[in-house]
Amino acid sequence: MIIIPDIHGRTFWKEAAGRASEEKIVFLGDYLDHYLQDELWSGVTEESAIGNFREILDLKRAHPDEVILLLGNHDCEYIYGRNVCDCRCYDDRYDELQRLFRDNKELFQIAYERVIAGKTYILTHAGLQIEWLERYLPGWKLENVADKLNERNRLALDTPAPGNTGFAEALAVTDKMRGGDRGFASPVWVDARTLAEGYQLSDIVQIVGHTAIEKARPVITPNVIYADCSRALSLGDDGILRYIDGKECEITKGNPLKPSAKDDNGYSFGFDVFGRPFCKKCGSSNVHVWAGMFVDRWTCGDCGNMDHM
Repeated sequence: MIIIPDIHGRTFWKEAAGRASEEKIVFLGDYLDHYLQDELWSGVTEESAIGNFREILDLKRAHPDEVILLLGNHDCEYIYGRNVCDCRCYDDRYDELQRLFRDNKELFQIAYERVIAGKTYILTHAGLQIEWLERYLPGWKLENVADKLNERNRLALDTPAPGNTGFAEALAVTDKMRGGDRGFASPVWVDARTLAEGYQLSDIVQIVGHTAIEKARPVITPNVIYADCSRALSLGDDGILRYIDGKECEITKGNPLKPSAKDDNGYSFGFDVFGRPFCKKCGSSNVHVWAGMFVDRWTCGDCGNMDHM
């Protein structure tokens, strides 16, 4: 199984396209709406991103069973409506792109499930949380969760106004990390930090994109693989995650979302993988920083730890 993390107009997926006749290729969603100020999107334009998306649709049509297109939050903003996912989009081409998504609605799904090397993997754009499933997917079980999500998605998109359906309302649920007021969020919106802090679905391994944790590589934890990087990934029959060139991905030591206080840079404060300051004494992210001309004073709001950096 080949995994293509968030595209956002980039073309790195093409290195795997030639293998569509022999392997499953799963796109994790977010095909458009590139970032403007990041070297990873150098050369990407609105026009090139849309053309790139059309090529992905063509690949799906040519290999309907082998290519899986998942919906991300940016895609839901087009296919469902702005009231569902109000995020960065191509405003001047919005109506055109909504028609493009809706005219090809049968090509998309919310989740994909696969058993490899005795483990069940469930792929969504952002991840599954028990709290969200309990509230918005009645009757769900691990053995049917992907099917139920895809069924609800199909039923909603088959209505004249998908954005007015109950499933659209469920997809719109965002967590505090993404501007909402909940401790949980939908499979297209939940932030990696919220996913890590919630109840884990321990009998499966989730593969998600959505939240950029480390640009250079995926982050592998016992129950979730955060695949948001700039390269296609391959999950082999042996259950080992590799880059598309066959190089084995490094397994993350510890939980990258909760940094270890053992890292020693000479200071009692540091930065986590999201660039947030944290206290090495107690692990809190409740850190106050006062920037001075020659020195910065750092104070932990929970344990009172103080340092100058």
